[in-house]
Amino acid sequence: MTGAHSKRVAEKVTVFSALGAWFVLADASYAVPPTPIDELAIRNAIAAHPTILFFHGNAATRAAVFRPRVYGMYTTRLQANVLVVDYRGFADSEGTPSEPGLIIDARAGFDWLTARGASAHDIVLMGQSLGTGVVAGLAAQLAEEGVDPRGVVLVAAFQSLPLMLEEYQMFGFLPLLRPLKAVPFITKLLFRFLRSRFDTEKALPSVRAPIILVHALNDADIPHTQSVALFNTLLEPHLSPIPPALAPALGIGMTPEQVRELHILGAKRAEERLQHVREDDLVYANLKRFERGDGQGAVSLLLPVSGKHNEVLLSEGVIDFVGQTLSIKRGTC
Repeated sequence: MTGAHSKRVAEKVTVFSALGAWFVLADASYAVPPTPIDELAIRNAIAAHPTILFFHGNAATRAAVFRPRVYGMYTTRLQANVLVVDYRGFADSEGTPSEPGLIIDARAGFDWLTARGASAHDIVLMGQSLGTGVVAGLAAQLAEEGVDPRGVVLVAAFQSLPLMLEEYQMFGFLPLLRPLKAVPFITKLLFRFLRSRFDTEKALPSVRAPIILVHALNDADIPHTQSVALFNTLLEPHLSPIPPALAPALGIGMTPEQVRELHILGAKRAEERLQHVREDDLVYANLKRFERGDGQGAVSLLLPVSGKHNEVLLSEGVIDFVGQTLSIKRGTC
């Protein structure tokens, strides 16, 4: 896809740029004529196999370190194609990175696939780290258009960039913003001028496709509590609401009557959570899952014991879970 172009308007900015990308065919496609990997071979692979549209983290490019292993694992183990796009300003992609720009680039990848015969149901949106914010933005945009992909997979996700930065640890142990917490107004001022927010927490509720959140418990970069919070946000509409009159008083100078009301409500919500959420302890991970109903896909929270920030993508258990949950079958869509 190197040389493919995107032309869209976002925030009054018209963008026309060349994007660098790789389209990796499902392993079985390499054994099927025509042998040359040309446009016909690409169209045949798209017709025969689901495609994972993959967006990587903020470091380096699509060719960096472990990433080609990720594409290879999914094309062999799931027999899915993988289209990986480098954001503008990364690798050989033109332009300067920005939040609206990255969403435009993500949509360009989606449109490239549909232009070659893929239906939305053929396409799985997958992002890792920064890529989860990009995928959430694209999925929300598609939802506004009534378009539902096969599934949305977010690996090492975060609620929003400001909330992620509050917990982010450089080198896995050095809290980035903890020194500023002693002066709260400085942190608020910093976030006010933060140009990119990638507010996944606001984007996901509109997405009707199945959602899979994957986050290693030993992720030292972005804590797994960020994905837990996203899961809880998606579950919230299925629980009894907190009355507006009670919400502002939570934990702060509550009256005895408010404490009693909160205790009753908390017990009710806990019971509702037990009714809605199925929890399983797998060999390699803890799994929480609930059905949203009304034609919306299920939400799964998979918390592998190990894998850290990057290697969790290569876990056979994670790959197989994605394949089974989204019904990605060998040789067929």
